[in-house]
Amino acid sequence: MTAGDGSPPTNYTSYQQALIEQLLEEAGPGSAHRLVAPVGAGKSSGIAGAVTALVKKGRVSRVLLLSPAALMEQWAYVLSECGQDAIMLNGFSIRAMRNQFVHGMGFPEGVFTMSIDLMMREDVREWVFLLPWDYVVIDEAHRVTNQSREFVRALLERPSPPGLLLSTAEDDVDTYKWAKEIVEIDWRVAVRKLIEEQGYGLKYEDKLVTCNYRRTPEEVDLAHGVTALARQLGPLDGMKLLQQAASSALSLEEFLNSQVAAAGLDTRNLQVLESLLESVEGLSVDSKLDRMRALVGELSQTGIRHSVLFCEYQATLDYLRSAVQDLELADLAIHSGMTVEAREHTFSQFQEDGGFLIATSAASQFLSMSFVEAVIHYDLPLSSRAFSERVGLYLGFGRSIACNTYCLEDETGALPIEAIQLQIARVPDSGSIEMDVDLDALFKRYLG
Repeated sequence: MTAGDGSPPTNYTSYQQALIEQLLEEAGPGSAHRLVAPVGAGKSSGIAGAVTALVKKGRVSRVLLLSPAALMEQWAYVLSECGQDAIMLNGFSIRAMRNQFVHGMGFPEGVFTMSIDLMMREDVREWVFLLPWDYVVIDEAHRVTNQSREFVRALLERPSPPGLLLSTAEDDVDTYKWAKEIVEIDWRVAVRKLIEEQGYGLKYEDKLVTCNYRRTPEEVDLAHGVTALARQLGPLDGMKLLQQAASSALSLEEFLNSQVAAAGLDTRNLQVLESLLESVEGLSVDSKLDRMRALVGELSQTGIRHSVLFCEYQATLDYLRSAVQDLELADLAIHSGMTVEAREHTFSQFQEDGGFLIATSAASQFLSMSFVEAVIHYDLPLSSRAFSERVGLYLGFGRSIACNTYCLEDETGALPIEAIQLQIARVPDSGSIEMDVDLDALFKRYLG
C-alpha cells in the first residue's frame, strides 16, 4: 500500500493505512487525536505516512513534531522514507530562524522536528509559540512534562489552534485530560488480530535469567570508594557516578576523568579522584566482564544465530566490543554516534547474517528485534519505563520464536544501586527514578 499522495511506495499494515485515511479526513487545524499502540506496532511509520499525506494534500503546511531528543534523527529518517523532508530544530537553527523572521523573511513551510527537552528553556518556548503551526505531533506523549504541557495547552487555546496528534504506548486517559477532547485511535485490537492472522505467538513470559558473579576484594574496595565519592559530589553528579560505575570500568574511568578536568585547583577532590582513577586503571580483573564473556561463549554453543547485548553508555559499548573480539563472533555495534543510515545498514546485516549485536538503548529505537533469540542486559536503566521500552524492542509485536533474556548480578552487593536496577527489571512497576521528585531522598536510596 502507499500513502495515496504520490509519495514513494511504502508498505503499510491495514491499521496504519486506516490511520492515514482517518487523519486525511479528520485532521487539520483544531483537531485532536490520540494514537495508542503497543511498542513495535509501527506507530512511527503510520504517523510519518499520515503527516506526509497531510502535507502533500495541502491539509497542513507547518508541522511541529516533538519527540525525545534521542529519537529526532530517527524521525527525520522515517519521514524521508515516506518522501517528506524534515528540518531538525535545535538552539542554533532556532536562533537563525528567529533572525530571519525578525528581518521580515517570514517562516518557511514544512515539517520540523524538535526535542521535547528544549521546552525546558523559556526563551525557546516563547519563540516557538509565536510561530504559525497548524499541526503538532507529540511522540511518546506520556513523557510530556508540565512545561511542555502548558506550551501545547496554550497553542490549543489560540483563536485558530493547530491540530494535535498524541502518540503513546500507554492507555492512561487521565494523563491527557489537559489536551481537551481527543478522538481515540486504538490499534491494540487490530494488532492482536494481525498477530493471529499471521500466526505470531506474541504471548510470552518475560523470564529474566540472573547470572551471578562475585566482585574481587579489590573491586569491592573500589566500589566503596566510588560510593564515598558519590556522597561528596551530591545528588546530581553522585547519581551519574553511581550509574556509570554500575555500567562498566571504562564508563567509570570516563566519568572520573571528566571530574578531574573540572576539579581545577580543588586539591582535596583531585586527590580522591586520581586515587580512584589509579584503582580503576590498576584492576587486574573485571569479574562482571568475565561473567558476560562466559555467558556469550555458552550462548554461541547453542546454535543461537541472533544475540543482542544492551548497555546504556557509548564507553561501555566500546569496552564490550573490545572484550568479545577474540570470541570469534561476528560482532556488530549500533550506537548514537552513527548516522541513521549506518544503523539501518548494520542492523540489516545483523538480521541477514546473524551474529552478536551490541547496542545502546537510545540508538536502537525504531528497530524491531522480534527475530532475536537471546538478549543480555549488561547494565540496566533506572527507569521502569526505559526498561519496558528496551524490552519492547525484542518482545514486542511480531515475535514468533522464544527469546532468552539475561542480566548480571554481583553477589557481594558492593554497589546498592545495582540491586534497585535489578528490582526494576524484575518488577517493572516497582518504582524508578522517574517516579521520585525528591532527588535528595532518591540519592540516599540509591546509596544504600
